[in-house]
Parts: sequence; structure tokens; C-alpha cells
Amino acid sequence: MTATHPDTERRAGSLLIAGVPVDDVDMDQAMDEIWEFVRRGRAQQRTFQVATVNVDFVVNAILDPVVARVLRSTALSIPDGMPLVWGVRLLGGRLRTRVAGADLVPLMCERAAQDGTRIALIGAGPGVADRAASLLRERSPGLDIIATQGPSFHHLDDVTQADIEHLRTLDADIGCFAFGHPKQDLFIERFASELSIPLMIGVGGSLDFLVGEQRRAPRWMQRTGLEWLHRAATDPRRLVGRYARDFRVFGPALVRQARVGRATSEGGTVSVDSTSGPEIVVDLAKAGTPTNGIAHEIATVSRLAALDDRLVEFVGLEQVDLGRIHGLAQLVAVHASAAGDR
Repeated sequence: MTATHPDTERRAGSLLIAGVPVDDVDMDQAMDEIWEFVRRGRAQQRTFQVATVNVDFVVNAILDPVVARVLRSTALSIPDGMPLVWGVRLLGGRLRTRVAGADLVPLMCERAAQDGTRIALIGAGPGVADRAASLLRERSPGLDIIATQGPSFHHLDDVTQADIEHLRTLDADIGCFAFGHPKQDLFIERFASELSIPLMIGVGGSLDFLVGEQRRAPRWMQRTGLEWLHRAATDPRRLVGRYARDFRVFGPALVRQARVGRATSEGGTVSVDSTSGPEIVVDLAKAGTPTNGIAHEIATVSRLAALDDRLVEFVGLEQVDLGRIHGLAQLVAVHASAAGDR
């Protein structure tokens, strides 16, 4: 297959981590894919969703099937956390690097200033989005950026039509939603078709970091994967309990997948035919008892097919126990369903 953008090296693949697909991209690839999604979203009048996945995302997906469904359906899931980079090694996979959401937002703005892409900052605390927009305009002259507090809601059903109409008036190419996870990701999935923003991404606390409401960890802590410790120390009331829960759930889930995904029969294969027609045919008849390697291969093929707007046909499903790897059957169902919808 060839890349969707002439200057873009295709993402290296996708990995399935406790049921959540995470794409193996570096910062340059993530940026190029985002711009490709903006182009296609404008041309096709559709929305692409991007998630910045960290351990908390995975834990929420383990505990909440709605969150899991949303994260399995994204166009791009960026690895935003060193624990993911390290943890996936237990599963026999490899993520080359962390792509921090807090670094992604200013880089998107730098690029947008060069080509006129319009960015909207939505959410965060009172006045934070406005301050972030002012700072980003100073850093990137010519940037077309708008900020709004966005809707105030506890549940998605609290969002009103007036809230949606207000967001539609922003007329953005990229919408950065700072509601926190999982709220922002569920919001994007629910209202994407009504908002008609080509690219929608949840950015969590990135705007708070930009304006200094929260301090990022020193670079050495970011590089060594200790940013979570810095954040817990600076905001213990909000984060200590969350991180304790995340470690309590994520660690055992990772170990369980590593054990189950390796203690399987060897020699299973996935046959992929991408040349015989518009559909990509994924034949699982000889997959045997799935390993983590097979799970990663299925995730890669499925998500690359979606990236190319190609249909996926899975055959041989009745001959393989997809339920052995957490979330694998649901991932296949998502992409089989998406193929049927196009």
C-alpha cells in the first residue's frame, strides 16, 4: 500500500493494548495524518476523530464498554504515555516513541499558521482557552485560531442544540476539545456528525500546560516516563486516586494479555489480500489460537484499511477464538461494521 499523503511515511502499524488500538506513529507522522484527515474531511464532508491515548484511557476502556467502543473507532490513536511504550513490549510489540498531546497542540498551530488551517480551542477552565489562543497567536503569526469555553455539562444528554449551533459557528478545520477524558472523546463521537469539523481531537490538559495553569514535568522526567509522578505531586487531590486505580487495573490486564497472548499455539497466520478488488480480505482461517502478534497484525490491517477508506472483509471468523485476546473480537466487529456502513 502507498501512503495517503505524498510526503508522509505510513504509520508503522497498530498495536492492541488491553483491547485498545494504539497507532505506532512519531510526531511527524501524526501531524501529517492529521493534515490528511483535514483535507479529506473538507472534501468528503465528514469528521475524523483523534485520541491521545495514555494508561488512563486504556483503564477507562477496560471498565466502560462505551469508552472502549469509541476508542476502537478513532481514525488515529496517538501513544501519549511512556508506560504504554514500555508496556507494549510485554505483548511482543513495539511503539517507537511517545507523542505528547501537550507538544502536539503548539506544533499543529505552527503548521496551521503556514497554510491557513483554522483551529478552534474548546473547553478547559474559565478563560484558559482564550489565553492559550492569544499565546499561540504570538508564537505563530498569521494563525487563524478561535477560542470558546464550550458547553458546560455533566452528561452528554445535557448538551443543548444551542451549544451545538454555537460550536458550528466556529467554522473550524480542527477542533481541539479540552473537556478531559473520557468526556471529550465521548462528546466528539456523539456530536461529530452535527458539528461538521473535519478533524476533532481531545487535548485534555494541554491548554492548561500552555498557559501555566499546570506545570509540566522537567524534560528528564518526561523522557524517563516519570511525568505521572510529577503530576501526582503537583495535583494530589485530583490525581493520586486516579493513578492508583490505573496501576491497579492496567498492570494486571497487561500481564494477563502477555500471558494469554504468548501461551498459545505457534504457527498461526493471517492472510491478507489487498490486490484482488476494492475490499481488503483478511482470512483468519489459519490464525489458530490468536497470539498477541496476530492481534497486532489484525489491528494494523484493519486500521490501515480504514485510513485508506477501503472496505474490510473478514473470512474464517468461525475458525478462530478471537475472544482469547481482550477486545480483539470487538475490534474486528467495529471494522467489519464500518465497512458495511460505507
